[in-house]
Amino acid sequence: MHNPQEIIDDLNRSIEGVSEKDLRFFPNEVLKTQIEEMSSHADKCDICNRKLSGTKEIFPMIKAAIAQPGHERKEVDRYLNSVSDHLKTEHGVRSAHHYASKFAMWSMIGSIVVASLVLFLMGVEKMLFLVVSIGVIAFVLGYVAGDLKDRRHEKDNPTVDK
Repeated sequence: MHNPQEIIDDLNRSIEGVSEKDLRFFPNEVLKTQIEEMSSHADKCDICNRKLSGTKEIFPMIKAAIAQPGHERKEVDRYLNSVSDHLKTEHGVRSAHHYASKFAMWSMIGSIVVASLVLFLMGVEKMLFLVVSIGVIAFVLGYVAGDLKDRRHEKDNPTVDK
């Protein structure tokens, strides 16, 4: 079976010598957390087992992906997204603040559209401040509602990036 600490140590060795500035935009901690989550499910899930085995194959690409974004970075991002999608759909593992960010964004967009239409139909197009205020209020309310759902979800399921 796979030892997650060995894989994480291999990952750390593969990015040795990369400056902290270059690592800033690479989801290193997310990858480490995904490795730990996949290893916890690898004995029951064949897909997690295969993806965990394939993790070492992307390590040579990571240093190149960090240094010069391009084809290698796309491949690494594609791999990370496939792991994240699998963990989300099959095992219920979501990223931290998943619902909070989703609810906040959609409530803000929806409220701005509805407020704009209502004010336009009332003939008060010049009340842009009111539209923006409604959007901000909806953003906060959506964030709070999403955060409550995140907290309920985290009681039963782990998160990918803590």
